[in-house]
Amino acid sequence: MEKYRKITLIHSLCVILLTAVAVAQDAVETNQFSPDFYSQLIQSDRPVAYWRMDLDERGMMRNTIKEHAELRGLLVGEVKSSAGPQAPTHPKFGEAKNAALEIPNAAGVIKVDDPGDDSVLDFKLGDSMTIEAWVQVSSVSGYRYILGKGRTGNKGFPAENQNYSLRLAGNGAITFLFRSIDDDGKQQYHRWTSNQGVGVSDGWHHVGLTYTFGQVGSLKGYIDGKSISGKWDEAGDTGGRPVVDNDQLWIGSALSAKPNSTLMGAIDEVAVYRKALPAEAFAQRYSFIRNEPKFDPATIEDNQVLVQIWEGVSENTFQYRSARLTDTYQVDAFEFFQIPNKYNEQGIKIDRSAPFMIRAYGSVTIPEGPQRILVRARNGARLFIDNEIQAEVPFFNISSSAHGKVFDVRRDQAPNIRPLQRGDKEVILSLEGDGKKHLLRFEMIVGSSKRRPETGETAVCIAAPDQEFRVLSELHHAQLTHREWPSFKQQQASKIVALDRVRRAQVSESEQEYWKERHGWTRRLLSTDKPGASPGDQFPESSYNRIDQYVNKQLREAGDEPRPLVDDSTFLRRLSLDTVGTIPSLALIQEFQRRRHSGEEARNWAIDFLLAQDEWADHWTSYWQDVLAENPNIINPTLNNTGPFRWWIHESFIDNKPMDRFVTELIMMEGSRFYGGPAGFSVASQNDVPLAAKAHILGQAFLGIQMQCARCHDAPFHEVTQKDLFSIAAMLKRKDESVPKTSTVTVSADGPVPNVPITLKPGAIVQPAWPFPELGSLRIPRELIRGSEDSRAKLAQRITDPGNLRFPRVLVNRLWKRTIGFGIVEPVEDWEHGTNINPDLLDYLGRELAMNGYDIKHVARLIFQSHTYQRQSIDITESGLQAFAGPVRRQMSAEQLIDSLFVASGRPFDAGPMNVDIDGARNYSNSLNLGTPKRAWQFASLSNERDRPSLSLPFAQPFTSTMQAFGWTGSRQNPINHRQSSPNVMQPAMMNNGIVVRDNSRLDMMSDFTMLARQAETVENLISITYQRILSRQPTASERRLFLELLGEGFGDRLVSLSSEEAEQIRWSRRLPRNMVSWSNHLAARATEIKIELRQAVQQGAIPSPHLESQWRERMEDFVWVLFNSPEFLYIR
Repeated sequence: MEKYRKITLIHSLCVILLTAVAVAQDAVETNQFSPDFYSQLIQSDRPVAYWRMDLDERGMMRNTIKEHAELRGLLVGEVKSSAGPQAPTHPKFGEAKNAALEIPNAAGVIKVDDPGDDSVLDFKLGDSMTIEAWVQVSSVSGYRYILGKGRTGNKGFPAENQNYSLRLAGNGAITFLFRSIDDDGKQQYHRWTSNQGVGVSDGWHHVGLTYTFGQVGSLKGYIDGKSISGKWDEAGDTGGRPVVDNDQLWIGSALSAKPNSTLMGAIDEVAVYRKALPAEAFAQRYSFIRNEPKFDPATIEDNQVLVQIWEGVSENTFQYRSARLTDTYQVDAFEFFQIPNKYNEQGIKIDRSAPFMIRAYGSVTIPEGPQRILVRARNGARLFIDNEIQAEVPFFNISSSAHGKVFDVRRDQAPNIRPLQRGDKEVILSLEGDGKKHLLRFEMIVGSSKRRPETGETAVCIAAPDQEFRVLSELHHAQLTHREWPSFKQQQASKIVALDRVRRAQVSESEQEYWKERHGWTRRLLSTDKPGASPGDQFPESSYNRIDQYVNKQLREAGDEPRPLVDDSTFLRRLSLDTVGTIPSLALIQEFQRRRHSGEEARNWAIDFLLAQDEWADHWTSYWQDVLAENPNIINPTLNNTGPFRWWIHESFIDNKPMDRFVTELIMMEGSRFYGGPAGFSVASQNDVPLAAKAHILGQAFLGIQMQCARCHDAPFHEVTQKDLFSIAAMLKRKDESVPKTSTVTVSADGPVPNVPITLKPGAIVQPAWPFPELGSLRIPRELIRGSEDSRAKLAQRITDPGNLRFPRVLVNRLWKRTIGFGIVEPVEDWEHGTNINPDLLDYLGRELAMNGYDIKHVARLIFQSHTYQRQSIDITESGLQAFAGPVRRQMSAEQLIDSLFVASGRPFDAGPMNVDIDGARNYSNSLNLGTPKRAWQFASLSNERDRPSLSLPFAQPFTSTMQAFGWTGSRQNPINHRQSSPNVMQPAMMNNGIVVRDNSRLDMMSDFTMLARQAETVENLISITYQRILSRQPTASERRLFLELLGEGFGDRLVSLSSEEAEQIRWSRRLPRNMVSWSNHLAARATEIKIELRQAVQQGAIPSPHLESQWRERMEDFVWVLFNSPEFLYIR
């Protein structure tokens, strides 16, 4: 750009805190160092223990010092191998791969036994020591252990017996803690803390200290090869002698491996010396070169924006120490509404280091003449044009105190500009364009160690003076207005979702091959088993496949007979609800009819078509949310709240993941904890034995074993004992589990004797063990068994092994109940007390699932193709069913109802974000963002502390109120296997007068019914298509006459002459103050006023279409409302 003038306008007040980061550089060429250089450097100073984090053949961590080889480490919990420091960033490690150990979710530890009295790990008065390590920290809060001896919680040792420890404090400072003891036996803690700290999420750091016990002033600390200052901030320096005992030395944790004392990150090159190393030794160990590759603009594809993701950056500054380019992708505009997920090698979503940076490059044309460029960003951002910085957006600085200001909406930047969303900031610069292409670079720091990694509505836009801003792109011209921006956001987000799907498949190729090999073994194993009994051929005219043969045999024995097949419209409606969770769309009905009229087997086509739709995942996510007690709370966790692992469930069913793999991933509980990975299942807030709750859930969900009572005592009506439950909890915990006082029945000395058996007392220790040998033996070959020493992996193997025939049978029984309406075994979660009304059918379906790679769609297809599924429905008697003459007539689920209303009307969901912390100011663990719902399963409880009006979600409330009336609950403190579906007084109230039904009946400017009414050539055609959209069938002759009388009058004069410009002005005439209130400002009086205004707008509803004469339009709305309120709409016949 030859000439331009720049004017920067910052539309928000903020404080910019720039923290200078010292960047050490080592100018020595990397090829001067061999892969053994660093190891030899350490060993030359003769440590007594040197753990390089490499493992021996037994999976234990070696001590490189052979004289003390017994000091090997046992990996317990979530500890896995990862990449350690290496060249070129850390040249003294050489180019070879260097292994480290990572504790990704603060749920693991490495244990080293003390050999005994006077061992090399015992330091007494007058002994000198040095501890050093390399650490890569992803998050720091409280005190996180690097290494410590004592204070393990091991039985036989005092709780407070810290021999010595090296830890990290909340600000990244290193701290040395030990306990002294005087001649009278009085003990006291002493703590030294450094004034400087290591960076968080910015790569590897070297830390160390030297100390001589009893010598005041002897402690010296080091970070990255440099001496650091510090102070004794607890009990002062001392000449006293330290506590010495034979407790273990732990690396990475302490205090019974509690998460809040466990290192979050990775560790490498840990060494302990029985001497104080000089400062020169620490300087020799450290080497670092910031090695950022030079960008080549030629790598940008035409009309694309190349986006890079850099991890290891620092907070509130673009001066980062050790950033790593970890991902690259392309978009077609300078918008960053959604960032692709990061997945591990299993295809499970994992967290990026926090914060991370996005850096985007693109060649774009800047039109001739005066132009304005608008930069909106959620955090600190920079815009470069032709490598010159042009704009800077301040860093995020909103307090989470709740006393913030509600800012007025600015609309003077453009005629119809979309207001700035709370949490975002914007900068506008003016320049003179030349009509040529220029290289733009945009950078933004995303999230922080405590805030969610969100981007808000981050984008770069351009506009001529007094014109609307549009997104900066060579392909798109979406304007930054309420009319165009929301749909553009949704369109762009769908591209990222599609990219995520491709990447999951790519990164998990080896994982998929493992499961294919395992399923091949399963087929071979089961093919040798004796097949089930022949079902015979009863009622051959009512039989399509083997399911019907087993069902018909049972019908014959019960003295019953099959019901006739339903008509095509009833079948298609039933099938659509049972596959994608909604009534069929008009397009699907018409395609079905076309294929049927052409002579094709339309029913089988419809089965294959609907099973292939992504909406299959929407339908099944809600089911497993109930069964697995997915219970995220959008604000301030309460009892048994979990992480939002709903996204992992949804992705699993999108990918049609085999069910044994699905269950294995659930049990392993890896990945993201708060942003959608199965690690969220591990969370059970305010529960003193969270993994006992998970054991209960797993037992019901996948084994049909009811263990709820076993939380506190042996089950009085089941064979399950409390020890069984706690044994599985210990397997999940990967170590012994103790029974807390809350898990027992209180028995007083002079009170009555309880009627329930109590075999475990408070404090009892239960070891990890599989308690149900009767469910079968392991049959998978040893080479396919993973994590043989990991009790959590053993649990997954026990449940999913083909030797456990209960597992596939439980799954197909759940599928059968969901599609047929009544389980083969009822209740589905309690097989001990359940009745199996067709054992041969259950065995057949279970075998089909296992023999076909645990593909749940395979069995679903068999069910849908069966004559049994396609028969006329029946009602359940009080005594239940003895055989399946046809499917059970059942009411739609709450999710099916909501989603079907919107399929019928064609209106978009408008529930707003499921989030009361829209600016992201609060700690990510206390405020979740569940996104903006597009299907009903995406809702959650709307409760907030003290039910403050300013924290309400007015647009979501009508949805959840309707769903609650139909059996849905947003709070799942316990698993739900049976919803309350019986009619209640709230259901007709919601259908007759509820906002959701009213809005979908209204002919507003977003409704397909409005367009249908405007375009219909005849009343008959209008009635016919409306019936198809709502009831999936043609009206009867009497129904047609009834509604002809209603709609015929005034039909010819129904249209109102209106220009498109006038209509658009009416449509967008109502400007609501949305996305202005968050937790950070909800105590402001204006916040409550805004929520009241929004609630009134919701109650008022959308503006009716001005294209239709009002009286005729209201009669048409009555017609739609009547069909929605008919029992035929609400029930699956």
